[in-house]
Amino acid sequence: MKKLAELSIGNMIVNNRMYEEYGSPTLFIAYKDDKHSKNFYHKGYFQAYCINCGSTFTVNPRRVWCYGEIVTCPACGRVHTGNAVMYGENEENMLPDVTTMKVIDFKDKVELRINYSAITFGKFAHRTQDYMKGIKEVYTFDVKNSKSLWRKEYKGKLLEEMQIGYISDFEKLKGKTAIWFYHSDHKINKGNSFAELLKALRTAVNKKIKKGGKTPKPLYIGGRFKNRLFGNVLNLAHRVRFWDGENVPALAYGEWAVGEWNEGIFGKRYLPNRFEEQVYLAMKKTDYVSAVCKVLKIPNIPHTRRNLRYENFALLQECYKIKNHDVAQAMFEYSKRAGVEGIGKIRNMTAFYNTFIGIYPKMQMQHVVSKWDTEYYDVLRLWEVADKVTKEEFYKVMPALSKLHDWLSIAVARQADREIIFDVPQEVINRYTMLLKAFGAKCIERNSELKFWASSLNNCAASYRNRIGNKRQLVGISDDRGKPVALLEINGNNISQAKLFDNDPVYYKKEINAVVLEFAEKCGLEIKTRDVLKAGEERVMPVTAIA
Repeated sequence: MKKLAELSIGNMIVNNRMYEEYGSPTLFIAYKDDKHSKNFYHKGYFQAYCINCGSTFTVNPRRVWCYGEIVTCPACGRVHTGNAVMYGENEENMLPDVTTMKVIDFKDKVELRINYSAITFGKFAHRTQDYMKGIKEVYTFDVKNSKSLWRKEYKGKLLEEMQIGYISDFEKLKGKTAIWFYHSDHKINKGNSFAELLKALRTAVNKKIKKGGKTPKPLYIGGRFKNRLFGNVLNLAHRVRFWDGENVPALAYGEWAVGEWNEGIFGKRYLPNRFEEQVYLAMKKTDYVSAVCKVLKIPNIPHTRRNLRYENFALLQECYKIKNHDVAQAMFEYSKRAGVEGIGKIRNMTAFYNTFIGIYPKMQMQHVVSKWDTEYYDVLRLWEVADKVTKEEFYKVMPALSKLHDWLSIAVARQADREIIFDVPQEVINRYTMLLKAFGAKCIERNSELKFWASSLNNCAASYRNRIGNKRQLVGISDDRGKPVALLEINGNNISQAKLFDNDPVYYKKEINAVVLEFAEKCGLEIKTRDVLKAGEERVMPVTAIA
């Protein structure tokens, strides 16, 4: 056992230069939600504790953010700002005060040990506020066994323990660990800097990797002062678990960047459930590249190995649903030009190709791409709403590919004679069918409509066929071109679901969210779902959804 780096932050001395001399926080502040607040726009408030005078007070939420705020104590007049403010997102956070961190080197592992005291507010700051001494955290980087572990204790009692090294750990660990609260430019009282501490960690891990016969790699990720310490530790845990993977730079840029990376670049919404956990389990019997290929169900061939990067995982998975490797590779090259945001489009194209290539064996993927927006997207949607009788007739007639769109349009239209009409009262249909600015609202009346909306938005709404009636309705929201953009579930006088494409909540799109709010107001409906962001509410959203 060998100590590689050590630092201390803070001191129990209270003076005018507490932060400047020792790195001691001068103000502890945490957000508290207040459901009974009459303020429509700001339901909660901030609980604050001034170290200088020992006063506890509340702060208007409009005056406080997580960094760079200026808060003046109403009791003693002290001005608190910057890193001297220890900010928490809820009253349960243990906000670190006096802290020591050490990097300890062992034979097969490296540990980051954190000992600290902390302030927590509890439900009522003036009664439940507590100063906790003897909190311990240990990050263990088990290089030999490709594992990373985090554990937290208080006075010898285990509070929490977690296997880490997955990208999802950002959401699981934020607010629970001391390193979440420290900016990388925080004043150090004694010892090494945060940069030196992180370097000692990376160097020790790389030495053990080299000793084990693997190639050392760059492990540092830059980013915001707010998340650089936390992000680099998480990235190191991730690389110990997936050494042949890549760094995750978003971890050091904060919640918005991680959300965008997960949903966009990483393609989380398109990847198998618990993707990284599946890869790690598969690695027990094979190497990282083979494990990823196995979980994605793509061939382990030179083309996939060359392109096996995080930003390509979802694209490779969709493209190689086409079993002809030459066509799949051509589709992948096209998809890269289309960008990550085009994964949904690529998924539909591959579905079209796989559906019709057996019927039209001479069909070229290039031809599908060229006519996708003008013709074949509609063909796919028509095919998905076609019933059994229509498809049986199709296989008898076998129209030419050039005639497919027109034939299906007519055939699907004929399905009205054998249509299922939902038992929705006419006054309800009239109530929910209206124009909303540049959008339209349409109460779903027929099974063919339901199938169309379900396929257009790529969700399971078609399964609601036997549940739509007097008490439950589905309402579709379309843009000025008639393109489906959202689907609402209404139970009684409540909106219980509001989904975009792929079951994303409507608050991901501000414009659509506003339309749903307008619709609810005009129809006298209560919003009983977190899918809709009401005025005054705040919620984490992907960066791509904010435009």
